[in-house]
Amino acid sequence: MDYIQNLSREEKIILCKMITGGNFKELFKKNEREFSKIQTGFRAKTLSDKHALTIACNNADKPFVAAFINVRVDVWLKEIQENVNRLVREGLTHDVALATTMLLSFSLHACICFSKGFLAFMRDRSDISDMFEGAGIGKAYPLGSGHGSSYWSGRDSGVEIFAEITSAETSHPGSLAAIKEYFPKTYQVYQDMLKARKKK
Repeated sequence: MDYIQNLSREEKIILCKMITGGNFKELFKKNEREFSKIQTGFRAKTLSDKHALTIACNNADKPFVAAFINVRVDVWLKEIQENVNRLVREGLTHDVALATTMLLSFSLHACICFSKGFLAFMRDRSDISDMFEGAGIGKAYPLGSGHGSSYWSGRDSGVEIFAEITSAETSHPGSLAAIKEYFPKTYQVYQDMLKARKKK
């Protein structure tokens, strides 16, 4: 599957940095003929990791480089799904298992794999990130956004989820879609509480 076709240049650079120059250097060494087509006058084995990364970033759309990137993303995606499945077997709901996986070492990989673009993911998950932070997980800016640890001192963090869902409903369709996708039961409880309030 072509995971990178809809990514911007900036997002492709982020992805290449995640893969690292060392891995691209090994790719170039194993594919000298293809490498010579994109970088004349150099032997792959003489490249520094930094130079290899620069070449990869500048040629991410070239078939053999793109194929390598897509394979790496596919591996990450499978790792994410395997971890979610493991947590579900251990008793977590799918929603919580997915959220937990995203908060652990897979978080950056998830940003690439679970969205059409890294920056779009960050925007659409900003409310979810605030919700996690307010829940007291012990990590500031868990999915790249939040208020910061000091913000919660002396505050009632229990109302954060209501504020974030309301914010998403009124002004952020992408965020609301993410909340509905990853926390459907939580969103349903929110809706039920609003309905009960209106009946009073």
